[in-house]
Amino acid sequence: MIGERPEAISAFKREVKKYRILALITVRGTGGGVEQRALWDICGKPMIQWVLEAIRSSGYIDRIVVLTEDREIAKISELNNASVVFRPIETTLDFPRDYTQGKFKKIKPRSLTHQGYPSGDPFQDAWNYATSYLEEMEGYIPDLILDADADYPMLTTEIVDRVVEAFFKDEEATDAGAYYPVDPKYYIFNPTIKRLFPLYNDCLQHLDRQDYPPIYRKGPLTLRGLPLKSSSLGRRYAFVIVTPEEGLNVHDEEGLFLARCYMKRRIDGQQKVKTRDQNL
Repeated sequence: MIGERPEAISAFKREVKKYRILALITVRGTGGGVEQRALWDICGKPMIQWVLEAIRSSGYIDRIVVLTEDREIAKISELNNASVVFRPIETTLDFPRDYTQGKFKKIKPRSLTHQGYPSGDPFQDAWNYATSYLEEMEGYIPDLILDADADYPMLTTEIVDRVVEAFFKDEEATDAGAYYPVDPKYYIFNPTIKRLFPLYNDCLQHLDRQDYPPIYRKGPLTLRGLPLKSSSLGRRYAFVIVTPEEGLNVHDEEGLFLARCYMKRRIDGQQKVKTRDQNL
């Protein structure tokens, strides 16, 4: 909102805050890889805590909910002002609900990430479960849902705010997300010949590397705007571009090493600014 008048910015923010925006972080069942990564230490804090702190500081987010089976993750979440919805282990809640009784139907025990669960998509089923649980048990129905992942520790409050603002500024957008640019000179591993080869050489032989079209990957956030806006013409994403550092997805030891380096650099930079301001 650079260049806009302060009163216009204030009016815009007041309008956005009329909507209840739920930030939802889903961490798969006990023993899952995401759960293990969420607790990896990065500069003295579990990875999920960095994500929670970034979202918590946004003035647009009405509530943060973490869906998990893990008690340690639940404790960290609650300490960061997030509500916790536990994935059922002994009893799983099925869809659709029994609307004649206003309660969930009970089925045999199984994880929500089970391949046979209603849609077959573990992430969608987890999302459905959390939102339906909040509506059924607490009467809480958000206007918008911000999907956040626990393994993007370089997420910042500024990115959260920019994604929300991008959605409301684009009248045609049905969703909004954060994306980061990647180098188009990809190499892919061929398991048969056990060699690397350029991914785009065959389809873009006529282009020099400098002329490759820009390529982006999905970053740490997706704001789901429906049903506020119609998707009759297909889904249309508003977007913000973040740096590859801010879009770092930590899923292995190499990513963890990079995250620790990036975070230390960020903390050191913030400390230098603080020291400079104190000396002025």
